[in-house]
Amino acid sequence: STYEDLRDERREILDTILQMGHFPTGMEHLPASGQMPWEIIKHMIDDCDYYVLVIAGRYGSMTEGDISYTEREYNYAMEIGKHILRFPHAAPEELPANRVEAQASMKRKLDAFRKEATSQGSFKTWKSATDLKLIVTQGLSYAFSHHAATGWVRADQADTTEYLKKLVSMQERIEELQTEKERLFKKVTEQDGQIAALDGKLLRVFAFGDDLAQIIVRDKKEERMIEISWNSVLIAVASSIIPQLKESSVHYQLTRKLVGALPNSEAEITESSVRMIRDQLLAHQLLEVFGVTTERSQYGKGRDNPFMKSHITETYWKLTQLGLTTYGQSVALLRNSDAKEVASRSDLVSQFVDLPETGESSIRAL
Repeated sequence: STYEDLRDERREILDTILQMGHFPTGMEHLPASGQMPWEIIKHMIDDCDYYVLVIAGRYGSMTEGDISYTEREYNYAMEIGKHILRFPHAAPEELPANRVEAQASMKRKLDAFRKEATSQGSFKTWKSATDLKLIVTQGLSYAFSHHAATGWVRADQADTTEYLKKLVSMQERIEELQTEKERLFKKVTEQDGQIAALDGKLLRVFAFGDDLAQIIVRDKKEERMIEISWNSVLIAVASSIIPQLKESSVHYQLTRKLVGALPNSEAEITESSVRMIRDQLLAHQLLEVFGVTTERSQYGKGRDNPFMKSHITETYWKLTQLGLTTYGQSVALLRNSDAKEVASRSDLVSQFVDLPETGESSIRAL
């Protein structure tokens, strides 16, 4: 409501709500803050379960957009779906002169606001502070029983059982995924014997040009090309995504594991190079790309639709069975003890790795 002309009525309503065992809030409770008043008011409305609108003979002080604070508050409460109780004065023309608008333009705004508010839901009229106290009490009592809201709960009375169950379930899932990752890594690395070099089959799989992937990296404002063996690329991808990884995280992991080997480098792999790697591994049936859709809930608009549900689909990378087998063969190529130590770590290609026969570095900057 407006403040100056309805001091007594507001006090009656605040006292009534306190006597009912609930917490009222209004302009009287605005804190001293560096924030703009409207931002504080929005937070106060957000925290409330019900919004009580009282309209009398004043339109009220103005805010941005040539609209009063009272009407702007009401519109925001409607927008975020608050349950609203409306109490317009029964005969505003009978109010004394000091409690009505003197300017015709303000009267028109008040009439338009009153008409809009009373057309958007049920309302009860009043003439005195005593009348208002009675109908507010009745209205809130009905709202509490028929439109129950979340309310505030004492910390020692809050039911945390469900949250603890979810927490335990998530921890168990994390442990399951970690065990699965270790099992898969052990499976692909425990190969019979060691492969001394790339055999004909693997050469065909990785025969892209000179058996080297040409990857573009961006260092500050410059772009340059580096050549990395496809053997190292596969190891970098596999060690990042087993058992699976969001596509949005792949760019960071490949930059860390491939470009991180270059001395004094702050470069990162370009998105086009990540797509090239993905497309080549997909073409050779070493990689599977799939989407996972999750459901999320959020506040909707309007009192009849307090919640909205949305679906978000995220893309994941995962090795195929052929990819897992090829990854195991690639790891086995690192036959000396130093290379085996590198292969057992999570940053498999964060060092330079020599090809067994040619002695060429698997990462070469151009």
